[in-house]
Amino acid sequence: MKTLLLMLSLLIVTPIAAQELEAVKLITIENTEENPFNQICYQHIRRNKILWFGGWAESTGFFIDKNFILTAAHNVHSQFLSRVKEIEIKIGRNGDSQLHPTIKIKGKDIISKYVKTSKNYGFMKGYNKKIKWDFALIYIPDELLPKGYTWNEEFCLQNGEALLKETIELAGYPAAGKIDNTDYYYDGSKMIFQSGKIEPKGKWYEHDFITHGGNSGSPLWVTKNMKNIIVGIHTFGGSGTLIDNENLQLIKHWMLELKNN
Repeated sequence: MKTLLLMLSLLIVTPIAAQELEAVKLITIENTEENPFNQICYQHIRRNKILWFGGWAESTGFFIDKNFILTAAHNVHSQFLSRVKEIEIKIGRNGDSQLHPTIKIKGKDIISKYVKTSKNYGFMKGYNKKIKWDFALIYIPDELLPKGYTWNEEFCLQNGEALLKETIELAGYPAAGKIDNTDYYYDGSKMIFQSGKIEPKGKWYEHDFITHGGNSGSPLWVTKNMKNIIVGIHTFGGSGTLIDNENLQLIKHWMLELKNN
């Protein structure tokens, strides 16, 4: 009887799992000049190396205003023994090409001045704490912006908590050859887009997107009324950070503070 029940449960569960897997379609963005992909950035970030930790790492960020990039905090957060020394930003990278010359921010003092993370975030804090505050703001002053770069409000930063049950879109730069048992030959040079649903959990969310290293900092947005409204940031496999009203107000506070200093 137990064997029969087990077989029946497999017959019921397996098609559902397969259906969910097929719903996630990975699309390579071949034209990064299109809105809003022209505001998504490949990031190459160098940390001071302690033993085997540190060195260069790939990630994703995206413009939310002319002079500001939003990304995951763990990409750029600095603290004792793990300080960011250099940030390279390639807007709309597409293989060996990109839309504009690389933005370079170099030096621990400059980076500490231009990068903001929440006081609630820290590498040594538990996962349940970090996931709620895993977002960061990078300030790009006018003198570092590439000539010819334009901002046309491709992304909209507003309270999107009412949109969390809608179809969510995500795009970023995965930099992993294999995800599970499938080899996608990703090296961080191509932008990958997908859409689906998330499960809100307060200040964070769960998801079924196919992501890997390099996707950290990818924007999550909902397209509504001709606007691409940011609702969250991809931070971990299976989960990420929501831009709820509290986080939104903190980001806006940082933007004013950095512009006035």
